[in-house]
Amino acid sequence: MPQIVCDKRGDINRVPVSADRLAQWRTSADILGRFIAEGLSLRWRGQNEAEVGALEIGRVASKKLRLRIEGESALVTGRSALALPKVLVFGNGGFGLEQSRIRRWLDATAAAERPIASSHIRREVGKLDTRKKYKDWQKAYRSLRREKPGMTDVWYSRQIARSGLGGGHRPDTIRKNMKK
Repeated sequence: MPQIVCDKRGDINRVPVSADRLAQWRTSADILGRFIAEGLSLRWRGQNEAEVGALEIGRVASKKLRLRIEGESALVTGRSALALPKVLVFGNGGFGLEQSRIRRWLDATAAAERPIASSHIRREVGKLDTRKKYKDWQKAYRSLRREKPGMTDVWYSRQIARSGLGGGHRPDTIRKNMKK
């Protein structure tokens, strides 16, 4: 028969209760959050996030693990949720967590949100960004040359470097790439 721990009086500790009467018992989000944090060996945060309708349990791999308290109760991290009834278990006279299931879900969530781009793709994106920057410099050079004809290339490159298009680059670098 399941037992409930009574902390209201000093002379009573465990009270036996039949399983069919357990349906009437309720808990608070704070107690449930602490239970989950303790079960996962996390540092309890307990911050209520009103805009999300969740209670922050702790951090796992630099991501917030929250307990959704509005609607269907669930563990939430990022855009992924795991229904609470799937991970809470009752056995051996007490409640517990299916830690392995939660850990697998957390690992799958982290893997799904990890960027897939390889170094080759990142390098190609960098090349495209550089080409766009050079095109912007060339456009600015032609515009300045129409406004102020007869100036030196050094003057034009300094003007571009001072503008927002320079991006912290030296005028020499801009001069080399503004006429191509």
